[in-house]
Amino acid sequence: MIRVGEHTFFLLAPDGRSVPFDPAVLQERIASALGGGTDPKDAFVARDITSAVELALASRKNGPEDSSCFKAEALDELVVRILNGAGYRSAAEKFRREAIRNGDFVRIPLDRIRSFIEENLSLSGEMLDRIAEKVFHTMKSIGADDSSPGLVLELARHFLSAAAGGVRFNIEQPDFTPDKECTIKSSELEAALPDEARSFFEKRILRVHPVNLRILPALRIDVRLTGIAEREALSAPLTELALAPGFIRAARAADALCLAADGLFRAHGNLADLPAKVLLNLADASVFTREWMGCNSVESQEKCAVALCRAFACEMTRVPFRQTCN
Repeated sequence: MIRVGEHTFFLLAPDGRSVPFDPAVLQERIASALGGGTDPKDAFVARDITSAVELALASRKNGPEDSSCFKAEALDELVVRILNGAGYRSAAEKFRREAIRNGDFVRIPLDRIRSFIEENLSLSGEMLDRIAEKVFHTMKSIGADDSSPGLVLELARHFLSAAAGGVRFNIEQPDFTPDKECTIKSSELEAALPDEARSFFEKRILRVHPVNLRILPALRIDVRLTGIAEREALSAPLTELALAPGFIRAARAADALCLAADGLFRAHGNLADLPAKVLLNLADASVFTREWMGCNSVESQEKCAVALCRAFACEMTRVPFRQTCN
């Protein structure tokens, strides 16, 4: 799967490293907690929870306190909260245990505080001396002759934040209501569409997945490019320009689905999730670019698929939160 226009987030690990957020790694961890990843259902749930986390990160990033950096432990707590809210309590506990088990076991003695902070944070000179001194005295006051890297860096960031006027790295956690029955079936969404838009779903040109409002309050829409070409009576080889009229009509159907989803979300009381977010996927992009557009190499297929995904998204009124192509 190719991700188009990917959001970039960074996580602050307990040892002070800043690492890029990798959705695939998180999805694997969640699937493992659910049951080892052997059940296909677990993989689907893990995928939806990972997407929910990405939505939460994007919401925090684009909020009033814009930030692309988040605490790794805050992300883990968010996953635990979603799992509990969705009824997967044993998986939530297993995920939490694994997170603790894989946490920081290294201890930082008092005489290494300054050098450790210098190695892991961009500090030097007088500011480094001031922050290291504050951390040193704080640890002394609580009787800690040594401490975990997480605590040392947490204290250092706290004092640095206070000196800089306050910078937060926590994730704003959405309100996941435990045990709330709120699954919207694909058939419910399609039934709420006008006839012209519904025909795109009946012919499987577009496909909408069921929406579990406890896990991922968003629309996952698959687009079948072959279906668009056949509906428009096009013949290979095609150009992006030849597909434009079909893209416009299919995008209007997708927009109609978004409006229908807004109404169903409102009926379920999910006002905080409005307008409904969209995860767009071109389901047959690799086959289509090869057989209908003459892209023979993998590189040319990927490049063409990304261009088609962006072109379709541009025709939609509701800008997709995430765009992918298979």
